Amino acid sequence: MVLLRPGYGRDYDGRPPVFEIGCAGRIVRSQRLDDGRFNILLEGICRFRVLDEDPGGPYRLARVEPVPEAAGEGREAVLAAQRKRLLATLIKGLARTTEEPLAAGVSDAELVNGLAQGLDLEPLERQALLECTDLLARCAALADLLEMKAHQVPAGAHGGAMH
Repeated sequence: MVLLRPGYGRDYDGRPPVFEIGCAGRIVRSQRLDDGRFNILLEGICRFRVLDEDPGGPYRLARVEPVPEAAGEGREAVLAAQRKRLLATLIKGLARTTEEPLAAGVSDAELVNGLAQGLDLEPLERQALLECTDLLARCAALADLLEMKAHQVPAGAHGGAMH
């Protein structure tokens, strides 16, 4: 899967540009809709970089290369601190008082990547997380993103803001 670049609507039926980084996945669940479309749930397997694209055929085909996570050895303490920050932000947003049942027994990778996939994020926000070079960078970026969202004023709410 790759994300279409903004402005894709002008050439949607053609071959609109896509982001260079995508994610290979496995279909774990699918549901056929009444109109013939499908809802699918993908489990991410690995990130990849699009090297080039075959210009012909009815389906887009590309030559890709895997993009492995950068090595994170020696940064366990920093990752643990970012995980704690991420969980604290989630707990605050969920109005919970403890993180124990929320993340017990969940590895750092499962937690960070699962949240990046499962939270209600904009496509470009997800793309930015996908493009992070390693788990630590993704964890920190996700925590930053959630902290920013926690401080956003809902649309239409002006409160005491000055104009």
